[in-house]
Amino acid sequence: MMQRSIDNVNQEKQKALGQLKMVKAQKAVIDKNKGSLEQKKSKMSKKITRLKKEMKELTDEAEHRQKLNETMRGKLIRPTRAEG
Repeated sequence: MMQRSIDNVNQEKQKALGQLKMVKAQKAVIDKNKGSLEQKKSKMSKKITRLKKEMKELTDEAEHRQKLNETMRGKLIRPTRAEG
């Protein structure tokens, strides 16, 4: 009777240790995946920041060109012979 109880406890202990080992392995995989995802997030964040900066520069350049064109158009308008 006593031996059976001891065997049952040992069996439960082995079962618990097996589950613990499995959970530790799962946690290691989760931690590795989390690190990988954090690296990807950081990389994407930097890329988004860089692209936003490029978009701003392009927009600023386009606005500057448009202003130059408008200024040049104003200078190119010549009086017509009817006015003179």
